[in-house]
Amino acid sequence: MGQVPTFAVTDDKGKPYVAEFEGKNKGFFFLDPADALSFAERVKQLQQAGAPVVVRPTTLDNAIKYVKTSQNNADPFEIVPISEQVRRADWGRRCADACMMKRPARLARRSLDARGRTLRDPVA
Repeated sequence: MGQVPTFAVTDDKGKPYVAEFEGKNKGFFFLDPADALSFAERVKQLQQAGAPVVVRPTTLDNAIKYVKTSQNNADPFEIVPISEQVRRADWGRRCADACMMKRPARLARRSLDARGRTLRDPVA
């Protein structure tokens, strides 16, 4: 995980920006640099003119450590997955919900006796 790039939106001193989300302040690490850039653009729109907004690269290891230590803080952080991964996960969930897959309660294995008759041995 030390090789997986992750991105944070910070000021020029490295202090991360947080956003109000569901009534609470939260900070984010992004796996997709495009998502980080989008968040940075939104932060720029909301900040005073000239306020420094920087997308800083880090590693997933560092992001996970930061997220774990921030959970008891007023501004907890979380890792935002790549948008495409979320889209695919949602598609997979909808597909699974739509598919009614039934598994038989007992599976049977067929084998033949010495006379060629089929024997059924239940498999647990």
